[in-house]
Amino acid sequence: MRRPIPAFLLVPMLASAAGADGFDTGEQREGYKRIASPPLSILMQGAVQRADGMLVIHPGHHSAQANAYHQALCTAYGGMDVTDQNEVVVSPPGGDSFGCKLARPPTDEPAFTHDIAVDDQGRIYRWVPADPATTQGRTESAPAQPYMPENQANPAISTFRIEPHAVQGRVPKDRPYNTYSWVDFLDVPYSAQFAVDSTVFESNPCHWHQSGVIDAGPGMRYGGTPVCMADRTQGVRSWIQGCHASTCNSDEQWVIHQ
Repeated sequence: MRRPIPAFLLVPMLASAAGADGFDTGEQREGYKRIASPPLSILMQGAVQRADGMLVIHPGHHSAQANAYHQALCTAYGGMDVTDQNEVVVSPPGGDSFGCKLARPPTDEPAFTHDIAVDDQGRIYRWVPADPATTQGRTESAPAQPYMPENQANPAISTFRIEPHAVQGRVPKDRPYNTYSWVDFLDVPYSAQFAVDSTVFESNPCHWHQSGVIDAGPGMRYGGTPVCMADRTQGVRSWIQGCHASTCNSDEQWVIHQ
């Protein structure tokens, strides 16, 4: 039986001060701009709580503001938002997950991609390309070895790959923080069921999931930013996996507490 999400997530909050598109903060850095999400209460509107405590937003149940924010994210990556077509699951107290259908392979994330700030209303401040047509990003570390199909002789699938990027970085001990992890599906050869799962193994693990149908095309990006609580250990493992039909690839990293 589904239960409504906790009442404190549904308290109306004021929209953040932002730029012309409603989300741009006006800050820029090395070809990237910083955007702010709606408050956590808005991002989690439409969610229900499962018996295991996870918060679920079913297809078609994101708020209009959440959909507009996801489109702003996807526009920055040169794509179209498809988040509301999929099922999204986030660990409490919540967070965000998005899905973008891309016209071309996405730019790399910058070295400071994990520099994510959150204000007291749960708005997520993160960096996206200021101009996706020209931005050449820099990854913080080498990406996980992408999956390459065994049948390289078939040109229809020879360039297909799944590139997952688990959460990594340094955060203060015993304090809440927002993560960012993502999976790129590149040169998708045919439409199929997909699933992305990401977990940071804190004492109370923080998790996001997105699943649905992925279309054939140049690329898809699925990302998530759940709220985590850093414990007092030195660090914890993070993990992410992306699957297209029965083909999967995963990545593991570390979140260091300091």
